[in-house]
Amino acid sequence: MAISLRSAAFCGCFASALSSAAPAAEIDVALGRGDTPTVVTVVGEIEAGDQQVFRGAIGGVAEGFVVLDSPGGDLQAGIEIGKAIRLRGLTTAVLPGGDCASACALAWLGGRDRLLDVSGRVGFHAAYRDQNGVRRETGSGNALVGAYLTNLGLSESAVFELTSAAPEQLQYLTRMRAERLSIKVTYTDLQNSAVVESNQAGSVSQPAHSMEDRALTLVGNVFQSAMHQTAAEFAKSVEASYANHVNYFGQRLNRAEVVERAARYKERWPSLTYTISQPPQVVCDGTSCTVRGTGSFEAKSQPRNAHAWGKFNFSFVLQNFAGRLLIVSEGGTTSDRAVKAIVPRNSTAARQQQALSRLGCAPGQVDGIWGGKSAAAMARFNRTNNSSFSISEPSSVALRAVSSTSAKFCQQKDALDRPG
Repeated sequence: MAISLRSAAFCGCFASALSSAAPAAEIDVALGRGDTPTVVTVVGEIEAGDQQVFRGAIGGVAEGFVVLDSPGGDLQAGIEIGKAIRLRGLTTAVLPGGDCASACALAWLGGRDRLLDVSGRVGFHAAYRDQNGVRRETGSGNALVGAYLTNLGLSESAVFELTSAAPEQLQYLTRMRAERLSIKVTYTDLQNSAVVESNQAGSVSQPAHSMEDRALTLVGNVFQSAMHQTAAEFAKSVEASYANHVNYFGQRLNRAEVVERAARYKERWPSLTYTISQPPQVVCDGTSCTVRGTGSFEAKSQPRNAHAWGKFNFSFVLQNFAGRLLIVSEGGTTSDRAVKAIVPRNSTAARQQQALSRLGCAPGQVDGIWGGKSAAAMARFNRTNNSSFSISEPSSVALRAVSSTSAKFCQQKDALDRPG
């Protein structure tokens, strides 16, 4: 557990960050300098869409604290904020006098380490819908909460108890309840800059920024960058995170080749979502760390009219280079993968595939999904037609050119170009 309480600088940073509360959630970042840690604050009621704002706010945060002070709000937004916190490996905190309830409490549970001040409160209740001012418990909402808490590693008894209070009530997480439910919490007295108690054996005595924490943070950053950055930005993130030579899915590549492949993948799938099914496993031996885990993914490409999803497992090996961890190996497999067209009928992609097929350019199945075979078919058309239309995605300009060309064009040109 990487907790470092740095006296007045630590408390002062938190105090200034929470100096102005607002009815709707305000999400701010105070970047750390010197001994002062980076602090992300979420203050006020959490609304739908705040999860996107939060993800953007932590885009450049490698490690630090997320301070929460909120009565709750939108359930889905609170859960998604908690997922982003866990994936990034950040520490959550409720400060002196702070109150974090409902959706806020769910986000707080997402912390890799959880701080709760002796005068702060974290409260839970069942999920509900507001029907004409009446709060009515919802089974689907509780199921969503249960799945999230289970993925965080909480027990069935913890899930049941944290969703047992009526919607208009709050059940606060006392030290006794946290210990009984095996929910790991570190209790602090930040006004006196001290760790009071932790129910995680040995957690307080571990050094700050351990190799395990740094390894999980780095891997989490890779997933976050892939989801929320452009192809060019993701390429820079990969370049900063990987070693000079990498065992990349069974191939020995240099860093430039890894960067190129990563950028190309992000270009093919501009919209990416990764959901880690449970906290990854990390094992370090002093000079290197291995991080393994499982999850699900969803990818979309509007230009290529493709939508893919499935499950995956991943494995990263990180090596210590003069105090800096870098990725030296990445691997994994996918399962239950499916791909379908976003617009299945009469799309530009489908019509261009159909025209290429008529010309004998072999685009594969005419399904509206612009994949490798479609790109190869378009490259074949360009080569035989001395043109330079995009092969990475369909376009109306290319469609007009292909549609206006005579039948079996590719096959005829291949025959003419073949030596006699």
